[in-house]
Amino acid sequence: MKVIHHKLTHKLNQSKIFLPLTSFTFLTLISALLLSSTFTSASSEVISTSIKVLEACSITSPTSNNTPYEIIGGTYESNIKETTINISCNDPNGYSLYAMGVDSTGTISNTNLTGTVSGETIPTGTSTSTTVSNWAFKLSGVSGTYQPNILSDTNGSFADYHIIPDTNTKVANYTNAINNSTYSTVKATYAVAVTPYQRADTYVGRVKYTLVHPNFADSSSMVSVTLSKGNATNIIVDGHTYSADQTITVDGGTHAISGTIDTTNYHFVNWTGTNVNITDANALETIFTVTGENATISLNAAQNCNSTIAGTMQDFNPCSTIANGATGTLTDTRDSKTYSVAKLADGKYWMTSNLNLAGGTVLSSDKSDVPSANYYTLPVSATKNPDNANLTDDSQFSSDSGEYVFNSNNNTTTCNSSTPCNSYYSWLVATAGGKDTSGNAVTDNGYNTAYSICPKGWRLPTATTEGVSRDNGGYTGGDFYKMILAVTGQSSLANGYYEGTANFYNAAGPGTTPNFLLAGSYSGDSFYYGGSVGNYWSATSRSSTHAYNLNFNSSSVGSANYNARRVGFPVRCLFTE
Repeated sequence: MKVIHHKLTHKLNQSKIFLPLTSFTFLTLISALLLSSTFTSASSEVISTSIKVLEACSITSPTSNNTPYEIIGGTYESNIKETTINISCNDPNGYSLYAMGVDSTGTISNTNLTGTVSGETIPTGTSTSTTVSNWAFKLSGVSGTYQPNILSDTNGSFADYHIIPDTNTKVANYTNAINNSTYSTVKATYAVAVTPYQRADTYVGRVKYTLVHPNFADSSSMVSVTLSKGNATNIIVDGHTYSADQTITVDGGTHAISGTIDTTNYHFVNWTGTNVNITDANALETIFTVTGENATISLNAAQNCNSTIAGTMQDFNPCSTIANGATGTLTDTRDSKTYSVAKLADGKYWMTSNLNLAGGTVLSSDKSDVPSANYYTLPVSATKNPDNANLTDDSQFSSDSGEYVFNSNNNTTTCNSSTPCNSYYSWLVATAGGKDTSGNAVTDNGYNTAYSICPKGWRLPTATTEGVSRDNGGYTGGDFYKMILAVTGQSSLANGYYEGTANFYNAAGPGTTPNFLLAGSYSGDSFYYGGSVGNYWSATSRSSTHAYNLNFNSSSVGSANYNARRVGFPVRCLFTE
């Protein structure tokens, strides 16, 4: 019979020192100095000195468990790898000891022994049979002046071999008054059962022991805690799962808290709160103590960033490592249409194809650049004469207060004098009604609308600095101006907001990466300048009848031209950083 030798090691995560809570019990020493004399002119004065002695509690382990314990397959052994835990605490309210199985980072729950070579795991369990491999721990050897009590949970006493907890679990506490900081000691030992066929390897497991003080576990006072899960799936408090933001009631002691996060889309950031002391706010599995009424705890999770330009426009969250010049394709979830996108030389993400959102689309805040559900509905598209580019209804694009859409159904980049391409929108449509955040119409020179028909997370480019008109130099702060300078490599334009050169056309016109098209425009029922002029709406108002736009052709460019709001121009959206 072949005998297989196994190495088993158990690593104790480095113990931590926990600072005092915000509610201190302090010692006040009053030293009275009395000055007296038999002289009738003498006076006396009492001088008091106060000294605040803070709580100082620590947990240490002089035991090193880095040397593997060797065990033979097909055996069960207990009382191995003894770990000494020294507790020093002068908190008059006592203390609690928590334990949890963790991974190599010491922050994520993991109750397995894991093979360092094979990656094979041995789960936690208390079976002494060698038909299944498992490992367990227990606490014993309590000594010292302030000896803690070994506790139990629904799986049994921690004084007997017990499964490794997968959340922060109170395993021992001391509830009486402490008069000094004398060490108390708890010893942890481990047991392991190994099947005859367990793969030979060195298996590593970790248990994190955490000291929490003061101990209010037996407090009869109940307090409310409001939980906010943010982007997380749920929050777990003392084993109870809460899948929605809500207020719960807990006692005034210490509580284990963790959360569940969809790691495909989000990552844990930290815990924050008010009127609570969080033992390790940067660990997903941690402990909190309530320190006041109306406490709050928030689990903060951030969306994972995209390392490439891919996915949906609404969920796009680019990593900072994406270089200028990068290109890709994103899908608009409102209609499943795809758009080419590039990170241009200005460091911003621009659509490099024209928006082609159909007339009649209803915009809501879950997918569009608007503040609420059913906020805005695009007008139904105008129709075109079958033999030319003109519209059949001559009222289209004819009123500055009107809202118009034309979807050409020509989704190529071929635009000429008789062939419009993609879609055209009047300014009030492009800006989803032309309102500010208070719902007021934006009519003043140099002011930007708050919303647009762009996808959620995207917006219309600006033509000026907010609140500064073009004529007062506001164009230098506009998105269009900054983009023009970046893609052409210029420091300024020859004539302020415009210049008569082909620089922009050559760097950003048809066939380039930005691929701004000479798509022309609609006014009234007629199509103009297809194949010779490119115009794109901005979010910036010129007046109650006009708005700013990008204008260019093969020999000039203007970052802040303006046109009547009724005119139909294409739209390019800019990612909102």
